[in-house]
Amino acid sequence: MGAYLVIRALAAYSRIDAIAEPQPGQFLIDELTFFAADVDNEILEKGEDGNHAAAECARLTSYFSYKDPVLGISQIVNHDGRLGLGGAEHPRRLPKNAFQIDCATLVESHSGYRDAAEVMDDIAEVLNGEPSDQI
Repeated sequence: MGAYLVIRALAAYSRIDAIAEPQPGQFLIDELTFFAADVDNEILEKGEDGNHAAAECARLTSYFSYKDPVLGISQIVNHDGRLGLGGAEHPRRLPKNAFQIDCATLVESHSGYRDAAEVMDDIAEVLNGEPSDQI
């Protein structure tokens, strides 16, 4: 639910120019990260709300695992792929500042990201402004 709300809020700000334009090279949000995002797997593509949201960030990083049983059910219920389950449907259509990290070798549950030391080390680097390692 968090990814859904953040994406919708940032997209709304972007569309209606509700916030002052940041200085060149600056963004509203430096680092935006999602773990197991229960949103459509095409949401970051051009014209979608997630693409507008990504434009407000210096970098957006999405961690996902196809072994997540909660998102597996969500995919069935929503009749659509989930970003947090299998990543973006068309990775080449993502904005240049959007990155995906496949955690399937480490995470087998919806909340397992916190228990994986490698994931927590990676998120610390990302939030520090370093590019993500390939997990």
